[in-house]
Amino acid sequence: MTAYFADNHNISFSYQGSYNHRDINQLYTGSVFGCTFTNHRTWLQNARLDYQAPFGLKVGIETTYYHDPENQNLSSTNPNGSLNFIVDNDQRVNTWHYYLSQEHQLKSNWSLNYGIWYRQSVNHSLQYYEGQDSAIYLRQTENVVNVYAGFSKNWNNRFILDASLATEYYNSPQWHKWNLYPTFNLTYVPNSTNVWVLSLTSDRKYPEYWAMNNFTVYSNGGYDEITGNPYLKPAKEYSANLVWVLNNKYQFLAFFNHVDDYFAQTPYIRPDRLVKTYKVLNLNYQQQAGIQAVLPHKFGSLLDARLSLTGVWMHEKCDDYYIIPFNRSIIMGMVQMSNIVTISSKHGLTMTIDGMIRSKDHQAIYDLPGSGTLDLGLSWQFWKKQTILHVFCNDIFETSTVNPRIDYKSQWLRMNFNCYRQFGISLTVKLGGYKAKKEKGRSLILPCLEHGSASQNMVHRRYIFSISFVPLHHEA
Repeated sequence: MTAYFADNHNISFSYQGSYNHRDINQLYTGSVFGCTFTNHRTWLQNARLDYQAPFGLKVGIETTYYHDPENQNLSSTNPNGSLNFIVDNDQRVNTWHYYLSQEHQLKSNWSLNYGIWYRQSVNHSLQYYEGQDSAIYLRQTENVVNVYAGFSKNWNNRFILDASLATEYYNSPQWHKWNLYPTFNLTYVPNSTNVWVLSLTSDRKYPEYWAMNNFTVYSNGGYDEITGNPYLKPAKEYSANLVWVLNNKYQFLAFFNHVDDYFAQTPYIRPDRLVKTYKVLNLNYQQQAGIQAVLPHKFGSLLDARLSLTGVWMHEKCDDYYIIPFNRSIIMGMVQMSNIVTISSKHGLTMTIDGMIRSKDHQAIYDLPGSGTLDLGLSWQFWKKQTILHVFCNDIFETSTVNPRIDYKSQWLRMNFNCYRQFGISLTVKLGGYKAKKEKGRSLILPCLEHGSASQNMVHRRYIFSISFVPLHHEA
């Protein structure tokens, strides 16, 4: 919701809420025999208030409330003995985000921007086993302060430069760190059909709150232990990208990413007992370098095709992975194809044929076999193109599932997941529409893709009503 209380002054407010009720029943047979009953009641609420002034000032506040209580009843027998317990796991997260920014439009197509933002998050986590005298309670507070400044310059839409530098302070119970985040973007437009973009960026990624507690929860009848890691560090990512857009449709990309303290959840089979431990750990780093080409082409009015080719070299290193450090690299490739076949333009009949195939990959000490998928869909537009009936079948050959395996030093593991063919049908109806009124002193101009051109557009709003029946599983 946006309100204009004066010329060029606007204030907006948004709210989002969701509730999820989920019950999971699991039965185990084999070396682990038993059952687990788990229920979740997840709440999420988010509210945001923004103000924008005509002289480039922006002020805002955002708050998020997340609550995920879980109750688990586990009863199982395994080679280590028996497990019988009822446990309550509860997580509640409150975050507050404040920001203040200012932008100045200067002479000769120069602009200046600067600002500050602050975010505080409080994680309340609790674990209680019935029959015990007390519960385990954890309260973690994170504070992040970010101050930044940047500028941009436009040389007749031929060269466009954006650069900025941010200083950030991160504070948590375990870590107190200062970091610098530079950003650089240069766009070169030699002519109306070619664009080159060079970008150098840096950013920070934070682990999930639940992964940073000191609790242990059980899965797979007690054979899997999922353990928290209070000493997890945020990951720092550096990226370099070069993009070339040829003839306004062909896209070519070369990239390199380096992530310090990259984190991932990995398994470890304990040598002292029959247990597999899952924990999110920091690696030394992860590196990726690759190229990608996106090649669209239309074959008359019958076929609209798009081919994507991707090749990636990946390198991961971890010196502190239990007692088996690793240093692994691999080259992988992926081919994606999407096609829209027009069966009858008069009757609004089209068919989609989408496919993907990729080679084997690595993730920490996991070996990930190659996989692929083929999807088919049929769409019918009728009632003056206001209604769309879509029927589809995904993963026709049931080849999309990846079954990870581990065969590294003292670790040996095979995981098998079921793969399902999916059938579905959806119905979408577009109702109503109107031409937006032009308000005094303001006009709405939609951005154009081509540099140096602008066109005023009429805005139509439609109400869309959709019914979906997805997915219907069929196991071969």
